[in-house]
Amino acid sequence: MSAIDTYDEVLEQLGRGDPIAAREQLKEKAVRFAQALEDQILVEPERGTTDVEQRDAFLAAVTQSAEELLAAALPLVEYGDSNDHAAIAQALQHVVDRGLSEERGGRIARASAVVAVARVVWALATYALTTRRIDALVALASVGTLRRYEGQPMLPIVDDRSYRYPDALGGNAGESYRDYHDWLGASELVGERLSYLAATLDGTFGETDLLLALRMQVGHPGRTYSDGMRNGVVRRLALRFRDARQRAHLIHFFGVDDGQLDEHVDAAYVQLEYDRNFMAPSLPVRMLGTGQEARSDHD
Repeated sequence: MSAIDTYDEVLEQLGRGDPIAAREQLKEKAVRFAQALEDQILVEPERGTTDVEQRDAFLAAVTQSAEELLAAALPLVEYGDSNDHAAIAQALQHVVDRGLSEERGGRIARASAVVAVARVVWALATYALTTRRIDALVALASVGTLRRYEGQPMLPIVDDRSYRYPDALGGNAGESYRDYHDWLGASELVGERLSYLAATLDGTFGETDLLLALRMQVGHPGRTYSDGMRNGVVRRLALRFRDARQRAHLIHFFGVDDGQLDEHVDAAYVQLEYDRNFMAPSLPVRMLGTGQEARSDHD
């Protein structure tokens, strides 16, 4: 079944008032994606292939199952309720728990699996912003990574720097931004069924990456880069914080109360890194504050 077929079937299930069937379809696609990751992690690479060739072969082998999982989840993001959003989070948690074991397979395969999962997470987050379903984004932020070392706490994927700076993409957040964006943009599902997303992909994906970077910086300060640090993207994202319906969920997404939200987000914003190759990016000094001066260098 193609991703478009999956999407159409889940829409039909929701349209006839059968969310249970839609959630069961989601479970099936999550199991299939996790199995694809497991299978590819255990594949012995061909002799003489480079790390990049191994990575690309891995990602090509799991793309179909990743797209089908995405297709099953997107209608639940847009039209679902809190139970549907919880089902998406549980499906992704199954993929992480089963498909991202650090104790099996080669280094390149394990690193490539991180990219495969991150593509789906960033795509779902982007669609949540496209459809203004920030409540779905809150549920998505509950999906946790596996412990890497004894005694280390689990982190939500959206706060784990190994997904923003994946080893398989050179540990470079600019590369991951382009990879996750281009993977979503190349999807036939986006071109054929998701007209709003296709028309605004560059801007909305930028908002998504910036929003995830802000949350990471608020909860886990460090060097955090976002390619979404562009004037138009910053101002568009700021408008969401002024929309009462979206703001109510953004409060939960950042884990602060309403009175602290602007302060925490602005503090994180001025700490983010952006492309120093841009001449005079003219970014606002503060994202949510009243300052309008151009931000010509990193604070």
